[in-house]
Amino acid sequence: MNRQTVMGWLLSFMVMIQLMFLPSILPNVLERFGLEKMLLLKWAGVVIMFYTATATFSTYFWPKFSRRVGIKKVILLIVLLGSFFQALLSFSRGPH
Repeated sequence: MNRQTVMGWLLSFMVMIQLMFLPSILPNVLERFGLEKMLLLKWAGVVIMFYTATATFSTYFWPKFSRRVGIKKVILLIVLLGSFFQALLSFSRGPH
């Protein structure tokens, strides 16, 4: 086995752990937002679907973008975007 195969396996393993862990806690987290019990599982599924779609898109988009712009600039952009969106969460009043 080469290094790329091992790294791909580790990445897949980490993703599977997250995909198994998130649905188990999301209904409890969403319950704090005052959602009805019947909607909790559905919203948890929607969140997981968006999470998976975003991760899949990012897997293909960011490497191609970094070849054009440069890896250091892309890393800086991703860090800044992550910080910006984290800051936006402080203004959230919930999913209503």
